[in-house]
Amino acid sequence: MSEPIKDKNGVTIEEFDVLKVFHFIGARRKKHYMYKMAILWEGKLYGAHLNSNPLKPAYPLWTKYGGLENTEVVESQNWEKLK
Repeated sequence: MSEPIKDKNGVTIEEFDVLKVFHFIGARRKKHYMYKMAILWEGKLYGAHLNSNPLKPAYPLWTKYGGLENTEVVESQNWEKLK
């Protein structure tokens, strides 16, 4: 990867970061979110479902279809980047 992938707040997404991803707007305009984990698969970052064991890639994070404008890092092993 030539350029680091960043979330909507400009935080770099690294392997094993937990991501909060917008899902849909429900009744009374309540926003619903999904939580995914960033994993490296064949040298590229993917979003994986938290309940899959072992972690398998669900969707790519490096393409426009990753929807990073609606993605936020909420937990990371490198906690200093979330300050």
